[in-house]
Amino acid sequence: MWIVVFVSCTVELSGSVTDLDGAAVGGARLQAPGCEAVSNAAGAFRVRCERALHRFAVTHPTYAGATLEIDATGLLAPEASRASLRAWPSEPGLYLEPSYAAVPSPGLVRTATPTEQRFCVPAEAVLPVAPAGTALFDVHDVEWRLYRLDEDGCALRLSTRDGGTYWSPTATQVEVTPTPLADGHLRVPLPAEPGRYAAAPWMAGFFVPRSVSPDVWEAWAFEVGA
Repeated sequence: MWIVVFVSCTVELSGSVTDLDGAAVGGARLQAPGCEAVSNAAGAFRVRCERALHRFAVTHPTYAGATLEIDATGLLAPEASRASLRAWPSEPGLYLEPSYAAVPSPGLVRTATPTEQRFCVPAEAVLPVAPAGTALFDVHDVEWRLYRLDEDGCALRLSTRDGGTYWSPTATQVEVTPTPLADGHLRVPLPAEPGRYAAAPWMAGFFVPRSVSPDVWEAWAFEVGA
């Protein structure tokens, strides 16, 4: 006697989306080629898709994205899956993706000689190293400009010109193109060239002084790895 088993070409996938503390995240979008779903208010999703290995990009307006892999190649429906999303930082500042660790703000220390002024990251500052190809997450508070630090850790040098009293800037400013995100946040791709960098707030055509420390100017600093 022959037993014929019919297997449907599609299968039901289900699961949930939560934050790192396990609380439900509603409105998260799950997208894979040929299959997508949106989590409901309880964080649950349910969708019928073709039998395949699905890699969903999970996105939400106020959470960092994640990837959820569901293997639906077997005869039975896969067990419910869960994606955990990290809430975006809310305090003003710069953060390194994908960990969202805060970029430290050691500031730029100004030193002056008769022929030059220098604005440099303190030599003792420990800078976080970000992998090349990642990005800065900007909880926007102030306008800032990005500079590559020179061999002495300086973001800007001002030197006399032709022996006069005018100052001419010597600095390596790096042009960046941010991507606007929800709630006024920005994603800024890191420079491709390895090295140390400073992001300095910019106001009225110059750096912003740190009021509690004379001759120190506001700046975040980090390093881009190879």
